[in-house]
Amino acid sequence: MPPANRSGPIWVASVTLFTLVVVSVVALSGCGGRPTEVSGGGREERAKEDPWQKFVGGFRGEVDWQKVRQLLTDLNSGLSDSTTTATRPRAAEPGELDKLKADLRLTDREAKFLAQSDYTQLDAHYLAECLYLRDAAAGLGVQDADPVPVRAGAAFDWVRRQVVNVPSVFQTPEGVFTQPPVPPAYVLRRGSGTGTERAFVFLALCRQLGLDACLVGAAAADRDWTYTRNKTSNMPDGPFWAVGVKSGDDLLLYSPWRGEAFPGKTADRPATLAELKADPTLVAKWRDDKTAPWDVPDADVKAAELYLSVPLSAVAPRTATLHDKLTGTVGGSYRVNWAELATRLATGGHKVSGWNPPADVFTPVRGLGSFLPAQQGGLEMPPDVKQIYVYYQRAQTSQPTLTLNLPDLKHPAVSQKLLDVARGILIQSYHPQLAQPDSVVWPPLEKIHRGRHNDATKELIDLRDRFTEAVKNRAGAALAKGDDTATWVAKANELYDNLSRARVSEYKAVEVPAVERQIEEFWKAGQQKAGLLLMEIVGTPGAAEATFLLAKSFHERAEKAELEVKRAAGGDSSAAREKAKAAWATAASWWGYYDLYRELQSQSYPGRGDLAKQLAERAVKLAK
Repeated sequence: MPPANRSGPIWVASVTLFTLVVVSVVALSGCGGRPTEVSGGGREERAKEDPWQKFVGGFRGEVDWQKVRQLLTDLNSGLSDSTTTATRPRAAEPGELDKLKADLRLTDREAKFLAQSDYTQLDAHYLAECLYLRDAAAGLGVQDADPVPVRAGAAFDWVRRQVVNVPSVFQTPEGVFTQPPVPPAYVLRRGSGTGTERAFVFLALCRQLGLDACLVGAAAADRDWTYTRNKTSNMPDGPFWAVGVKSGDDLLLYSPWRGEAFPGKTADRPATLAELKADPTLVAKWRDDKTAPWDVPDADVKAAELYLSVPLSAVAPRTATLHDKLTGTVGGSYRVNWAELATRLATGGHKVSGWNPPADVFTPVRGLGSFLPAQQGGLEMPPDVKQIYVYYQRAQTSQPTLTLNLPDLKHPAVSQKLLDVARGILIQSYHPQLAQPDSVVWPPLEKIHRGRHNDATKELIDLRDRFTEAVKNRAGAALAKGDDTATWVAKANELYDNLSRARVSEYKAVEVPAVERQIEEFWKAGQQKAGLLLMEIVGTPGAAEATFLLAKSFHERAEKAELEVKRAAGGDSSAAREKAKAAWATAASWWGYYDLYRELQSQSYPGRGDLAKQLAERAVKLAK
């Protein structure tokens, strides 16, 4: 954690504090259970004003799911007052729930969830996710008047830049498992994901841009996320091969798995579904790609159907009232009218179905509820499946590989403690929501996603300076021989040897408490020495992460400036071009700084180095 005083070393924080940080990260788990309603609470305090007014007014500043939960708690309480004349959540129309249950293949419990009028904790998480993607959509720089290919293309390219496409796997004591798709907000915070997860993020972002989007595949209704279409990779990629965005009476096609729009017949837009069905050779160059060949048979392309899969809270009738109250002032989109969306997408003769296989708990319909523990509104799941999912939730954010070069240190417990504290420093710096679950502070990456670039830059420059200073301080101490590491290591070995002997000898067992006290005093007295070692561990990884995020932030600003150039095309675009060139030059400079760390970070973040190289090349090209 960065010190409050810039003159102090970056490690200033007790081992106990960062042990608590690690424990708090591990505690982000829970068991399965039914959707938890937000408590009505405090009903003896009768509402004296329209509770909707207070609710809508609460969406100021940095808002996360816990703030939304409290706002919904107060709203439920206000609406429960029999004296209020406030608008009640919309009730289901006759036959509406039956149709949703059939179209989305819902369980009885899920249908009951849709029918209730009180807002739930799961609704709070969904609403917070919408706000996250609302801010991302606003930060793209697109306008409602822009053509669909421009808006959809900007959204797709943004997802491609923010989510590095890598297989998501995690290791447990039982072996290595393919990670189920996680909800969009968590994918974005992690910064990497599968093509399927990219597709889900893209769909969520399109909803906030007012774009009708869906999954595209052939006969996919009963195939779940574990379906392996791409035999080359042998990794599950789901039953779909495109995301379609409605444009006129057809759909523009994008491949989140490849990170490319489908090659179109004209340069100004991707291929449409009708064009691809009529001429599958449009993707001929993809079939020749030896790295990731296009392996969808022409017959499947011609038989393509459209599939809708949206979060459970999005189609709940009560969400329609939330949507009506929020869109005019807070902005964003929260309600999905299933029947109307299906009708719009069916224009042009396309078949539209729901995708939510009964045995698949990780579709967009159920995914958020499956991911969350019961105490946060999570849905009931088989215990073994929930445990695997919760295991991954604990490690939802990638962390760099940390090393400590002390070859004479015989006891792993000592180096592990230092590494745990170092990891806590990085978590506190870049992922504070993991260290402090109750915090509403957005981490730097989330600020970038939400378009808060000035705030992110200020924070990241400070972090970069601190971590860079840590590296210099460690090097300076080594040159001055002021960090007698050998003496510290020898003392640590002696104490932990004594502890090991006391624990295994029945005659020395009484000495265990005394030796443990000596070890505790050793850590307290050696904070400065441990601090120098922590500088060695966290300095370079911390500076590398700050530099990467700064390059991302300046790159996103340049992309936004480039959109202004396209918008000005046909008129006098010289001023917009010069502004964009300056933005690209700044981005190129930061990618140049990051190049010093690119190879190092590639070891911990697969695919990041390649993405950075691609973005750097684009920045350099457009800066000319």
